[in-house]
Amino acid sequence: MAKIGIVSLMPHFLKNIVPGLKKAGHEIKEYVHAPENKFKDGWNIKEVCDWADLLFCEFCQHPMDLVTYLVDKPIIARLWRCEIYNTGYINRINWEKVDHLFIATENMHGKFQALRKNKLKPKKVTVFEGPSIDLDKFSFVKRERSHLIKMAIVGNVIPRKRVFNAVQMLVDLPENVTLTIAGRLQDIEYAEQIKDFAVSAKVSDRIHMLNYLDPKAMPEFMQRQDIILGMSTEETAHYAIAEGMATGCLPFMSYWKGCEKVYPKGSYFYSMKDMNAKINSWVKNSNDIEFWNKRSKEQRDWSEKHFDKKKEVDSIVTAIEGLL
Repeated sequence: MAKIGIVSLMPHFLKNIVPGLKKAGHEIKEYVHAPENKFKDGWNIKEVCDWADLLFCEFCQHPMDLVTYLVDKPIIARLWRCEIYNTGYINRINWEKVDHLFIATENMHGKFQALRKNKLKPKKVTVFEGPSIDLDKFSFVKRERSHLIKMAIVGNVIPRKRVFNAVQMLVDLPENVTLTIAGRLQDIEYAEQIKDFAVSAKVSDRIHMLNYLDPKAMPEFMQRQDIILGMSTEETAHYAIAEGMATGCLPFMSYWKGCEKVYPKGSYFYSMKDMNAKINSWVKNSNDIEFWNKRSKEQRDWSEKHFDKKKEVDSIVTAIEGLL
């Protein structure tokens, strides 16, 4: 058994890793960075670093840069999307101290390689093929057909997520189609624009806005939806789409670079017009239980083949144990 110190910004991203490490018999101590308390937290980082045999850093930004100068112990890290563009932090990391870097998708790997002109050279890199989902938690549920078609978009309400576009789509969809927006209202001005548009376009009664959804409640939430939307201009792997698919939601997303390597053809679209037309064609079959159940089961089958968390967890546990 080893002592693993975990340094992260968002514990939600560790929901598969921590149980996997504990199951393998390792002791865990987590440090979750709170930017508003950065001076106090500096001491807490050191405490975890001194205690641990190995450090695992979730997100390659601050305080990972600090960790790479604090310790002479094995360091493993995982890179997502937001760090790629935050070159101030990513260039301050002492990459020669990073023993193994995991990157969420090939698309992000390509962007990271483009930064290597700045001599970002971890000792070893492993690239995952896409999202890793707990398929037991996000279990498949057959939908009971009703007159309503429930769509959902999950993620912070910010311009990059293009939630406004999802609301615009409702105008050209039948009145039995509803939309739930589940995400923090991080950009208040943008959220108000969405609300104002919904009122003016007379679709506000078909929209439900949840400012916060507990991650523990996410499986049940997805099981109540029929369609999971993704309107983003860029994503790492778009976990919300994968989680919805695992429960049987039908996925519809705007194209972003790399999505074709992660998701099935027919789930992503280059134009809003084409996406709207496809949703409309499926809504027309809303009373055809056999049609919907078949399409829904196809999403679960894809998820079981491509999104099983075991591959990711096993890779990280093996890497950690190989450095101890």
